[in-house]
Amino acid sequence: MKATRATNYFEIYQRRREELLGLAREQGGIVTVLEMDETQTEGTKPGDILSGLLSRLETDSLRVLVIGRFSAGKSTFLNALFGQVILPASPTPTTGVVCEIKYADEKGKRARLFPKSGMGKNGDSKPFDLDNISSLHDELKRYVKINHSSDATATSRYERLELYWPLALCRNGVDLIDTVGLDDPDAREAVTMEYAQSVDAILYCMKSQDTYAAKDKQVLGLLKNLGYESIFFIITYYDHIRASVQMGETTEEAFKSEQAKNLAPWSELKGNGIKYVDSKSALLGRTQGNRESIVRSGIEDIESSLEIFLTQEKGRAKLLTSLRSLRGVNRSVRTVIPPRIGMWQTPNAKLEQRYREAEPRLKTLEQTRSLIVESATLTIRDIARQARDCADEYFLKMREKVTQWAADYEIESEFGFPPKLEPVVKEVVDHLKARIEEDSAEWSRTVLLPIIQEKIQALAQSLEGRASEFFAKADQIRIDLAIGTDLSSEKLAESMKPSKVEQAIAVFSGLIGLDPIRAGAGMFFGFRAMLNTIIADIVVLVVVGLFGVALNPFVIAIAFLVGGGAAGVMNIFQLKTTIRTTVGQKLAEGLDTRRRELCDGVRDKVQDRLLFLRTDLDESLAGEIASVRGEVEKIIEEQRQGSANATRKIEELKALQQANLTIEDKLDALMYEAGIGTTA
Repeated sequence: MKATRATNYFEIYQRRREELLGLAREQGGIVTVLEMDETQTEGTKPGDILSGLLSRLETDSLRVLVIGRFSAGKSTFLNALFGQVILPASPTPTTGVVCEIKYADEKGKRARLFPKSGMGKNGDSKPFDLDNISSLHDELKRYVKINHSSDATATSRYERLELYWPLALCRNGVDLIDTVGLDDPDAREAVTMEYAQSVDAILYCMKSQDTYAAKDKQVLGLLKNLGYESIFFIITYYDHIRASVQMGETTEEAFKSEQAKNLAPWSELKGNGIKYVDSKSALLGRTQGNRESIVRSGIEDIESSLEIFLTQEKGRAKLLTSLRSLRGVNRSVRTVIPPRIGMWQTPNAKLEQRYREAEPRLKTLEQTRSLIVESATLTIRDIARQARDCADEYFLKMREKVTQWAADYEIESEFGFPPKLEPVVKEVVDHLKARIEEDSAEWSRTVLLPIIQEKIQALAQSLEGRASEFFAKADQIRIDLAIGTDLSSEKLAESMKPSKVEQAIAVFSGLIGLDPIRAGAGMFFGFRAMLNTIIADIVVLVVVGLFGVALNPFVIAIAFLVGGGAAGVMNIFQLKTTIRTTVGQKLAEGLDTRRRELCDGVRDKVQDRLLFLRTDLDESLAGEIASVRGEVEKIIEEQRQGSANATRKIEELKALQQANLTIEDKLDALMYEAGIGTTA
């Protein structure tokens, strides 16, 4: 029953998406006939916005990230979703590659590997397709699986695998991203930095016998500090819990209560985001056609809950972003048409005279634009300087923190005989990396974010008022060009509502595309959505910036040995203490050395990201002036050449106006349905 209901939700989502696509294409036709891109010589053009919108609606997918520690049952769980053994699974730690799973029918099945720099088949970095797609499981083991038993430091030669497969869940516009284990050397950057900010949901796999371990708490803390809360916890190996219940060791209610207490606070889904699965039973049930085994495994409940969440929450949000963008273009068209009708109704000599009389006002408007943009630029630079000062204060305290974290850490690795320092040093470095990562993310969220947020809010309020006045003056020039300054403009002004500020906000929110800064940021009201992306970027800069040579465990180990750190050490306790102290000191020294560089990096990153706001503002203001000029100049030129019949042009414009209003009505209905209403 649940699976059928979820499928219906997907059908509703896809229908709305298709309807929106159709309206976007119709709107594009109107923009083309009006030649709006040709008359607007500056700024982001409506046709470009629609082109990006269409591309996004046609290709944008709902993305789900799958993460977990080694042996958490990720691969078996994903194979259960496939209904066959595709991905290599092993009880021993392996280093794999990030695998992006996308939908394809049987004929389109393929797997493509993307090598790291210089690690391809011929020493290059070119991606290549795997040949033996019929035995993909065995083929993948040749490339993406490395056993750590022989080399604890081994990493994959490949960055990612793209797998196109007829996976039922992906048929409805969902991409699954299977990551390497969280214990992997490459995992933290690949998972928390590259992917977590761009996905719609996370499936966090935990082994039922070992849930909520220290590593899980670290990763969950980082995700929380990055602002990510759309997490489903997948508790695997649930057959072990059922076996314990049969032996009288626990009860299912007690086990689930413990998981809810630990995990529910980390997810916006609360207890509804904790799911239990017996992946092996699910996989066997699907390969053998055993319906009872499938139902008992819990796999269908996970699929159903995920599908409903994606369509009702994330899918709806994506549609609303596109809807607002399309409404912005629609209302720009509404603003353009009435003045054009008025201009075509005006004799050429009279229109030219009005244009000459409007020239000083247009130049004043250009000067106003420069002043508004320059004011925004100065404010942004001031915000960036404050961010740098905040970072400087933070990094001043980091040395003491790192040395204390090192002193408090209990080393777990064995030295062996003869003693091997590298694995032990690596363990300490990895621990300190995790602590630095978690601490810097928390600082970004709790200290830096409020400072930026307060300043951006003040900037946004200032820009809104000044830009509203700017657009009102531009609209008045349009009206005066159309009917003259000696006539009442109330009727024409009414037909041009809503305000240009609202249009600009909606138009620029459509630039979400590949740039997360413009994901609903618009110029003014979207700054809150923009802040999370800014902070995430700053965290990337701070954390990844710290993972340089100063954090290389082998460099530290060599420095430790060369410096005589092991000389005279008579027992393991002393050796562990010496390693902790030395590693902590080396890291602290590295941070001190690079403090200025890191603080400047925070300043530059904040400034670069906020300058997108300034750029959007500048493009919108410039585009408005260019649009006014372009419209009147085109009509004057056509009237001079006698190349257009005024009566026919007016009738054409009125027809386009009616078509545009029809699109607006449909958009409003779709906005209500997708944004407020819940009916199909």
